Amino acid sequence: MAELIAAQSESNKALVAQVKDKAVGLMGLTNEVDTKLLHQCFELDQYDNLLKPDFMDAVRKRREYLIWQEQVDAEEKRINFLKKMK
Repeated sequence: MAELIAAQSESNKALVAQVKDKAVGLMGLTNEVDTKLLHQCFELDQYDNLLKPDFMDAVRKRREYLIWQEQVDAEEKRINFLKKMK
């Protein structure tokens, strides 16, 4: 913890919570976040994958459209196959 507090810079900060003369909490803050590592370690969909909500809404709509398109294509193939079988 002492290293974290001592290593503060413009991109890394430490906040220490203190009650009387006793440290009771510590929070390390940084603007150097490895989002790829976070995606590998955690399920971030409920947090919009750490992206802007509008962008994630567009991504979700696009995914829904692609799934729908796959279903339509599969149904067309099935219909064509049934036509050939007749």
